[in-house]
Amino acid sequence: MLNGQGNTPKVFVDGTPGSIWRYSGGGYTIMEKVVEDVSGQTLEAYLAENVLEPIGMSYSTYQQPIDAEKYTNISAAYDGEGKIIEGLWNNYPEQAAAGLWTTPSDLAKYCIEIQQILAGKDNGVLSKATVDKMLTKHKNNWGLGPSLQWDKDSLIFGHGGKNAGFTNDMLAFAHRGNAVIVMTNADNGGQLMGEVFRAVSNHYGWNVRKQRIIERVAVPVEELEKLVGKYQLTYQVPNVGDYLIEVSIENDRLVVTDPNSGEINKLTAIGKESFIDLKSGTQVAINAHEKKQGLLFNGRFQFFKLEK
Repeated sequence: MLNGQGNTPKVFVDGTPGSIWRYSGGGYTIMEKVVEDVSGQTLEAYLAENVLEPIGMSYSTYQQPIDAEKYTNISAAYDGEGKIIEGLWNNYPEQAAAGLWTTPSDLAKYCIEIQQILAGKDNGVLSKATVDKMLTKHKNNWGLGPSLQWDKDSLIFGHGGKNAGFTNDMLAFAHRGNAVIVMTNADNGGQLMGEVFRAVSNHYGWNVRKQRIIERVAVPVEELEKLVGKYQLTYQVPNVGDYLIEVSIENDRLVVTDPNSGEINKLTAIGKESFIDLKSGTQVAINAHEKKQGLLFNGRFQFFKLEK
């Protein structure tokens, strides 16, 4: 089994100064406490009884830490350098946000349940009215839980999962009965996932996760040098606090080092103020707010440069 539906808090900036919408793991931790207070059960017991078992997700649990008897059926987690995480994996007290142990087959059962409820299934784990709300687009194409893309018969819902040493992703068509789930036990599993998603999409003609052709743009080194330094995420991250990254220059390219995850992004300029990591697909935009130099990652994670 792989642990990997953990939700790192996400920040979205719509271009209006001060206008930020957050998808927060901390919010899920609050909901976890509400569920326990109202039900009188632990989160893992409530979700097992009301969600996982009814769907048939028999290899899934929110136990943290997980029972030792299941250890032989769990993949060890590997960091960005290919080394096993100390303790084989992390345990997360934020169960709702980062504590689901599951398998691709079990997540497929979840996708099927949502698809069947939309198609009119009675007595599902959720009502159709609730699922309709869940799959209604809000800001930045997020629903009540999953990310959303396309519309009507082509509507897609999905969610990535990232915990230390695990990188996973899930994509499902709401009305067509199709889905693909890829789970890896490595911090750099994103590169492999991208190849798998593109191969599946090409085979079935889905037209998603298409390979892009990038045109490089030359940016003067003196302009890149202005970006060198340390940057801080705009909010605190559980178990980390201040989330810092460092930007340097290597062979006329920007290099972003994340000491928290061990990830290194070597960026290629595709515009005067836009860059991409050709291996991972990570995109970085240069922006500013109140004269602070900023970097926005994948339209979600906003960092601002720290003064020396």
